[in-house]
Amino acid sequence: MRISILVTIYWSLFFSGAIAQVNLNEGLLASFSFNGNADDSSGNQHHGAANNVVWVSDRFGNPDCAAFFDPAYSTYISVPHAPELDLDDSLCIVLWFKYAENNIPTYGHLISKGSNDILNNIWGIRKVDERTRAFFFYAPTSFMRYIGTTAHFNDTDWHCIIILQCHQRHISYIDGVKFNDEISDNYLHLNEDPLIIGHKYADGKLTGAYMGWHGCIDDIRLYSRFLTNDEIRLLSPEVTGVSSTFSEEGIQNIEMLQNYPNPFNAETQISYFLPMPGQVEFKVFDLSGRIVESVAYPRQERGWHTLHFDGSKLSSGCYFYLLKSGNFRETRKFIFLK
Repeated sequence: MRISILVTIYWSLFFSGAIAQVNLNEGLLASFSFNGNADDSSGNQHHGAANNVVWVSDRFGNPDCAAFFDPAYSTYISVPHAPELDLDDSLCIVLWFKYAENNIPTYGHLISKGSNDILNNIWGIRKVDERTRAFFFYAPTSFMRYIGTTAHFNDTDWHCIIILQCHQRHISYIDGVKFNDEISDNYLHLNEDPLIIGHKYADGKLTGAYMGWHGCIDDIRLYSRFLTNDEIRLLSPEVTGVSSTFSEEGIQNIEMLQNYPNPFNAETQISYFLPMPGQVEFKVFDLSGRIVESVAYPRQERGWHTLHFDGSKLSSGCYFYLLKSGNFRETRKFIFLK
């Protein structure tokens, strides 16, 4: 049995002579490591109740550390509703899964929250249909996003899905490979239904067997924030069956996201993408044009980076932040509230 120790985990990632501190417990809403039970190890008390779940070995061979679901026996885990588990503006879902050897053709819900009686208030991850091994992240059911396709799976392997939803941005990864990166309308998905693992809730009750997952699920993590590229690498490092190299195709230019949260108190984070290695300068100005903060990185590698800005020494008000790299310059506004 694995032993979960509730400590703040910091990882030091060395790149370009700099050290990035990564805290994988920051913004963690719930964590289900399945040590023979469905308890939440995040410390937030979102404990689940398991129904007919069989505890099996996880991807490391540890006994009773993964959950096996069989829709023929109505297996599922129910976690009581809590407002923070709604897909409200920002949510990240991380989970590992494996198909059963003799997989029953179903719609296979890995995780879901929301009922069919309020169609616009549902989010979840499921297979596309009973004939394929692709997946949807749906929120709501009338607006579905593809995550992957059959070609990326081997039924005998464990795989990792990571969904990032923040403001109007949606990014999907399978086994560390990016499949989606898109901007869409800002959907809020609020409901008072339980969080269901391995099945789907509808009209106040569990749906039929055709909606259940057939296979194993392990290490579910729900975050209230956007994960960085480095954190994604750490959460899905030991994938098998496919390459874990990141795919950032389609992003040819430097891209900077709006800071989150905004407005903010004390700290906010700003993510940006570099299509090639280069020098990066970051500056914060007040309304008079005075520089109140300045950071320079002699060299950063290609990929996504996140800067954590501490504004605790600032006065409340409106500020502008500038990102500069080569010929690229972009300025955005944020609001600091004490």
